[in-house]
Amino acid sequence: MFDNIKNEDKKRYFAIGIIALFMLSTIAIYISSSTRAGGSTSAPAKPTAVNETYSFSGRGQANATLTSWDPALFVRGPDSGLGPMLQELRQQGVVVNDVPQAGGHILTLASSELVYNTSRLLGGLNVTVLGSGTISIPQAYVQGAGASRLVSGGTYPYQDTPDFEQGEVFPVAFDAYVEGQGMPYTPQNIIVLPGAPADAEVKPLAVSISSTYLDATLPWAQRNLDLGQFQSDLIGGDKVRAKLRSVVLFRTLLTERQIAQVKSMAFNWSTGDVEEGLMGVKPEFGDQRQVEGDLLGLGIEPVFPVSDVWVYPWAGNRSLEKQLEDTQSIWNQSYPNLTARFEPAYVLSVTLPGQIMGSDGQAYRLMQKTYNVSSTYPPLENGTLKISFQPRGRQVDRLTSAFYSPPGVIEPLQAG
Repeated sequence: MFDNIKNEDKKRYFAIGIIALFMLSTIAIYISSSTRAGGSTSAPAKPTAVNETYSFSGRGQANATLTSWDPALFVRGPDSGLGPMLQELRQQGVVVNDVPQAGGHILTLASSELVYNTSRLLGGLNVTVLGSGTISIPQAYVQGAGASRLVSGGTYPYQDTPDFEQGEVFPVAFDAYVEGQGMPYTPQNIIVLPGAPADAEVKPLAVSISSTYLDATLPWAQRNLDLGQFQSDLIGGDKVRAKLRSVVLFRTLLTERQIAQVKSMAFNWSTGDVEEGLMGVKPEFGDQRQVEGDLLGLGIEPVFPVSDVWVYPWAGNRSLEKQLEDTQSIWNQSYPNLTARFEPAYVLSVTLPGQIMGSDGQAYRLMQKTYNVSSTYPPLENGTLKISFQPRGRQVDRLTSAFYSPPGVIEPLQAG
């Protein structure tokens, strides 16, 4: 149910592997070749009867340090802006040699310290950028073939898009061959894993309204409400959308023993999906008292989150106040026995700085600077964006959540 590696990441690394083969054959002068002490690219010999008991192949995980980049990049892609950019980089002395290849360029840079920034600059185009460097893996945990072991590592070659600066540490997974207490050969199929979840509160550089809509909440027990009648009664091109939360949250995170216990109960309302902070509930089930009683019987205090109903009004010439009045009136007519109060809400375009400080005291780089964020607050003079993310090293590829509000305000957990 939980997978650290997304399908698009797998495809990306497969494509990078193909490019790497081309690159390695062209600029081998820049690629470190490992010795047996620090890693070898040659395949290990089949274990003999003498060492079969302590040698095995498996999947490893470790923290890797990017010790250096070789001063070369392979760039390929159809972007018409690539040629002018490479010419400018040559004039600036960043690129000292440009060797055209079929579908791309082999660039030699003036210094390995220029690799990261040059890669980021080229990454703004519709091109693929690949670099070659060296990583250090002091130790790794390898599991496979019915065995698992904490082993020492070494220094190994590394090929990928230069998303990290020299000296950065990031978690990786790889295929490895273990012999005794070490990994004598170069790990294969190295991929970067997401780091531990982190959060930050950031002052935006700019905030503007992209669009407005109307927001209301439904009690947990009413989350399976049929909104078809409401949609048909709405004016003109107004559209209704809903986010129905068919989960129950836990006031205190569950232990592994509690998770196993909850799963073993096989409640008639449960989907069977249980995590430390929540569990799935069948969408059609609405008896809150039964769920509460079943969980309290196990010493677990449940929280029942509300669901959201959104109305996106047709632009027309109605004011926001008129849209709100019309929507509320139609809801009251469609569901006279269910109170729901609609409030104005906004889709905000929020621009953040390129570097942010996490609550853990670490600095992170944002690969994307502008985000669309839904908020019940309009742009504020002192507004901040509270974000959560899973970094790759010190790089943030995407946000997992974002909440715009006055400073220090935490997104409320609404329960019903």
